[in-house]
Amino acid sequence: MGATSPNLAFFDDLFREQYAKIASALLRKFGPDHLDGIESAIQEAFVKAIQLWPIKGTPEQPLNWIIRAAHNLLIDEMRHQKGSEPISDEIVGVQAEEPGIYLADEVTDDDIRMLFLCCHPVLPIKSQVALLLKTACGFSVTEIARAFLAKEETIEQRLVRAKQKIRTEGVELELPRASDLPERLGSVAMGLYLLFNEGYSVSEGDHLVREELCDEAIDLTRKLTQHRLGKTPTIYALMALFLFHRARIKTRTDSDGNILLLKDQDRVLWDKEFLREGARYFSLSMQEDQLSKYHLEAGIAACHAFAPSWEQTDWAQILSYYELLEKLSPSPVVTLNRIAATLMGKGAHEALRELNWAAKALEGLSYYMYPAVAGEIQFQLGEKEKAADYYQSALKLVRTTAERNFLLKRIRELG
Repeated sequence: MGATSPNLAFFDDLFREQYAKIASALLRKFGPDHLDGIESAIQEAFVKAIQLWPIKGTPEQPLNWIIRAAHNLLIDEMRHQKGSEPISDEIVGVQAEEPGIYLADEVTDDDIRMLFLCCHPVLPIKSQVALLLKTACGFSVTEIARAFLAKEETIEQRLVRAKQKIRTEGVELELPRASDLPERLGSVAMGLYLLFNEGYSVSEGDHLVREELCDEAIDLTRKLTQHRLGKTPTIYALMALFLFHRARIKTRTDSDGNILLLKDQDRVLWDKEFLREGARYFSLSMQEDQLSKYHLEAGIAACHAFAPSWEQTDWAQILSYYELLEKLSPSPVVTLNRIAATLMGKGAHEALRELNWAAKALEGLSYYMYPAVAGEIQFQLGEKEKAADYYQSALKLVRTTAERNFLLKRIRELG
């Protein structure tokens, strides 16, 4: 054991960043039939670590310690489970202390297999993405529900049904065949997209951004781009999108955690290395005649990332991307973002007309940006009282301190 005494933030980071490696190492040994048991064993192993490490110190290899502990816990549970089938000699005979079995940090296909296991075609698309976030990324049911804008009970049911389907269909921890790749790759891309978004704009809490979630999504996507199965225009575009956003992430808030709008961000501080890498992947994504929502979102992000200044932003190009995106992947959020871009590119009167035309599509959208955009339109039209009412409505929908403070500031500016 080492001398350091870890805090809860350390365990939270370890769980989030290494969950996929831990789960894939155990799945490789026990198989998908034991998915529920593996998840429980990992959680229990972390509980033991939280109890022991502050007293005894952090192990030199914390990841391997967790894997060994979860392995032993799962074996114990299988031995004591009433009515369970005999445990195979192959599993029982393995000693958890053998280091060669738990090379969880070596570069293998395991992480990729993990992604595709969760996105097997026998599962409905929504269940695939939920399972990916839960099993490959370590999301809680609550976090997944927020990402989907769904009830926790709904997500719990999806996960239960997905795991039952994996057992009954005998799904293996395998890489997909060429004929299965497009469908399963689409689900993997969506899961990684939701993971990055949760980090880029946290759904609840004191902070707007959690860089470690964005970096986890980037790391998983980079692994995918380096694997033969991930060398596709869609994954290249997804990677470009992540990198363009990651380049600006440190300027999204000030030193006190307050939101900085794009026009107020210091572009000198944008990470040039991320921008260069993003441009390279964006170029790769355009080498074949394919177009996905990730191409269009990456194009929008690129317009912002490479504009010399806020005033020189190419709003006409951004609006054309949003119009294509609305046709290719329509949603109320895309419509709302297009209206926000209209406000910037064509002014408040045109944006108000667009908002009125889209009112039915946006009706029932429990997203604070809807009344916030409406408030900004009214503010620019000089209707301060209407703007304040909209901002007050937005306040009821925010979940982060940064968003709440931003809206309160706007209300104060209205006097």
